[in-house]
Amino acid sequence: SNLKVSENNVNVFIPGIGANYIFSNELTLFGGVHKGFAPPGSTEGTDPESSINYELGSRFNIKGLTGEFVAYYNDYDNLLGSDLAASGGEGSLDQFNAGESVVKGVELILNYNLLRGTQSKLKLPLTFSYTLTDAKFQSDFISEVEIFGEVNKGDQIPYIPQNQLNLTAALENTVYQVSLSARFTDEFRTQAGTGPIPEEYR
Repeated sequence: SNLKVSENNVNVFIPGIGANYIFSNELTLFGGVHKGFAPPGSTEGTDPESSINYELGSRFNIKGLTGEFVAYYNDYDNLLGSDLAASGGEGSLDQFNAGESVVKGVELILNYNLLRGTQSKLKLPLTFSYTLTDAKFQSDFISEVEIFGEVNKGDQIPYIPQNQLNLTAALENTVYQVSLSARFTDEFRTQAGTGPIPEEYR
């Protein structure tokens, strides 16, 4: 028989705390600290993913302009990677250790109805979102997985774009909605490294 059986047991405590302060109907401040965890699967020698995640942000409504701004900082003791065909692997889905890492950045979301204040029964909401992400390894290690290879502290984590933009305009009423969306995703590395991205690793 080719039946393969593997077993892995994990016990974990995952605490978190958050707070929300309402300054007024137009402005809210929120923040939180949470422990992050992902089980290691059944791949031998793989440790669970563990992190401490911080966020601080605000939700606002200024004369019909609604939005949210969030700054985040995720500190990983051990980042988990997966063997995916989409990232140049064999597609086995096996997980592997990827060392200490920090993923930090900001996110901004804005919404506004361009027909606000008119007598029109139509709405023309415009939505803009922007995400800035800085994702770097904080330890040196050598990985057998091609997308990581020889990693040095400060190397950027592959497949995470630094800048992402999205713009959506919609025309809607109570019966129908028509929307148009445009998206920009910055170039990103396909192998860990630092500095300008070589052509073969974009």
